[in-house]
Amino acid sequence: MAVCMIHCEPIDGKLSYCKFAGKTADTKPTGDWIATGSEYFDIQKAKTYYYDSAGSSGSEWVTPSSS
Repeated sequence: MAVCMIHCEPIDGKLSYCKFAGKTADTKPTGDWIATGSEYFDIQKAKTYYYDSAGSSGSEWVTPSSS
């Protein structure tokens, strides 16, 4: 299965807030056009990841830490 873009909404001239869905092994999208906070839903694990364009390893998909 390929990653499916569910929704993408421009928020300024460069960035877009997007929602994606796909399988665990699918390569999650990256790029300087994806806004921090965009979402990727893993349909196999029923888990949502959030895009962080300024992550510790550069741009990355992360899960929220539980408190």
